[in-house]
Amino acid sequence: MQRRALVLTMTMALACTLAGCSKPPQAAIDGAKQALAGARSAGAGRYAADSLRTAEDAAARLDAELKAQEEKAAFMRSYEKATELAEAAQVAAQKTAADAEAGKEKARQEATVAIEAIREALGQAKAAIETLPKTKALQAARQQIEADIAAAETALADAASALTAGELVDAKAKAEAAGSSVAKAKAVLEGAQRPPAKSGR
Repeated sequence: MQRRALVLTMTMALACTLAGCSKPPQAAIDGAKQALAGARSAGAGRYAADSLRTAEDAAARLDAELKAQEEKAAFMRSYEKATELAEAAQVAAQKTAADAEAGKEKARQEATVAIEAIREALGQAKAAIETLPKTKALQAARQQIEADIAAAETALADAASALTAGELVDAKAKAEAAGSSVAKAKAVLEGAQRPPAKSGR
């Protein structure tokens, strides 16, 4: 009986060695997790959403493989695939972080260009309203234009503040809102400047 137990123990030990019975590749796993956390901190959720989903899928595959190995008997475990998945997950996360930085820079440039363009258009609209005759017939149009200009100025100031704070998506959205108000003001202004239609006899 003792001899049989010894043989069984030696057989299991040999099988463990041949099957790669070992501990999880903790360093690779930690590297993948840290890279993914870094990508999220870099703003991947806002500036590289597609890449982040790819990285999260890679991390999920790693977790599934680790769980599958944990459910096996110790001498049947092999972490070769888990090591490969951890390395792939880390690469995906690092790419996501790079994509986030690129997306952030693109958003910064777009917001900056939009703010400058709208600031110029706003200046033009403010100058144009000064040429509008101050007649009773145009009073309603003037009030509407002034309201739209005021709304544009507020949105533009908010956009500039968001840009300074690094809230680039918000900066662009607020700049677009300012642009919409400027467009409304210009439309009303153009209508007010249009000569009245001549009545037929």
